[in-house]
Amino acid sequence: MKGSHLKKIDGYQIIKKLSENKYTETYQVKKDQKTYIFKALKPEYVADFNAISKLHYEYTLNQTLNTIPGVLAAQKLASKATTPETTKKDPDFEGILFEDFPDAISLESYLADQARLNFETFFKVAVEISEVLNNIHLKKIIHKNLNLNNILVNPETLAIKITGFNLAAKMIETREPEIKPATFAGDLHCISPEQTGLIDQSLNHRTDFYSLGCVLYSLLSGEYPFAKSATPKAILYAHRAMKPTPLDHYQPDMPPMLASFIEKVMAKNTSDRYQNAEILLRDLKLCSDHYTKFGQIVLFPLGAETEAIFAIPEKLYGRDQEVAELLESYNHTASGQTEMKFVTGYSGIGKTSVVNVIQKNILLHNGIFINGKYDQYNRATPYSAIFIAFENLFTKFLQEKDRKYLARLRKKLLDAFEKEGQVLIQVMPKLQKIIGSQPPIQIMPETAAETRFYRLFCKLLQVIATKEHPLVMFLDDLQWADAASLN
Repeated sequence: MKGSHLKKIDGYQIIKKLSENKYTETYQVKKDQKTYIFKALKPEYVADFNAISKLHYEYTLNQTLNTIPGVLAAQKLASKATTPETTKKDPDFEGILFEDFPDAISLESYLADQARLNFETFFKVAVEISEVLNNIHLKKIIHKNLNLNNILVNPETLAIKITGFNLAAKMIETREPEIKPATFAGDLHCISPEQTGLIDQSLNHRTDFYSLGCVLYSLLSGEYPFAKSATPKAILYAHRAMKPTPLDHYQPDMPPMLASFIEKVMAKNTSDRYQNAEILLRDLKLCSDHYTKFGQIVLFPLGAETEAIFAIPEKLYGRDQEVAELLESYNHTASGQTEMKFVTGYSGIGKTSVVNVIQKNILLHNGIFINGKYDQYNRATPYSAIFIAFENLFTKFLQEKDRKYLARLRKKLLDAFEKEGQVLIQVMPKLQKIIGSQPPIQIMPETAAETRFYRLFCKLLQVIATKEHPLVMFLDDLQWADAASLN
């Protein structure tokens, strides 16, 4: 682990660095013969308002969990900012002072020393983590960032403390926006499929179970489930669509029941995971008891008994025929055809839900899914939902970390538009961020200008929609569409 950029923090002597992430570093510090744990913003974020706000949010939320024995208790905020009246003798800092946790190291560091855990050690650590997570959930809090760096362990006693509540939230169901890997404050190696914002599933307390599964998988295998994925984009895809390497590849004597348990914890679909931490903990303890007594784990039904939390599955029922028809149409487009489908029915019958079901399949097969919604009170704007859909797509392109891909896309678009790109930039301004400023457009009669617009828009579609990456555009509330869109 890299060394600290600090030697002292407000009189606290740095003993060692415990962990770090994109925005913060966590140290063990000492003052007046007492030791503490201090989480500080990295120097480049000390004056960043958003980073400071998130740190203060973490402190406030952490305090509500201080009474849980396995949560690292936050004691106070600490900061120093240089002013004209002060000197630069010591660097500025912004952070949270926590209680001490003697001899603590991150679980990631502990695992690096062990390569992978034997089953006895695994069960002790896994049960400890799961018990703390259960108590966090009983406080109606979702962690949302459980990973090896946010779990501290005493190597001698195997006691653990959970920290890192910068993404934590109240236990309510939400739809996550699509994350940007470059600015995401969590650990991509433990992110749940629904937390990526790229699939049609609500995020709730069960997102922590997936992250827990990634941690437990790592303890048994010695590496994160998709550690070999080369890029952040590949990691996000793997969490949504791929199965991790079977655990018996790493440990040939892996009890099948334990492997099945972790597979259930890490299920892609939230409704296939455990519905609450109490049942999860019960099954984990049962596995531990069996292994301790018999050296193997007797088969038993995972997740049995009535769940303590009532949860309605997000699976869509009674629409198999409609979903199959839409998927068939998508398969046709993947072979080079163009199709249009109308999904009709009374308001509230579930038309949008049917379309959302196929969105996951489209993304998993390298398709592009965009959507726009017509507004009853904005019918005077031509093509409004179509422009919204493409503006959102341009934003996704601009967030692409592969700059070579963006350069190739820019060249293809410029070649297709032949210096007439300003026609589309006028109605979709974000396109300019991809292709740059374009020459002024020639004034034409209305009919000729309309023909030119259609021609350029078709060229845009030809560049974006390919056999390798079919494009699906979903236009919602078509009854409010303007006349131009319906032409």
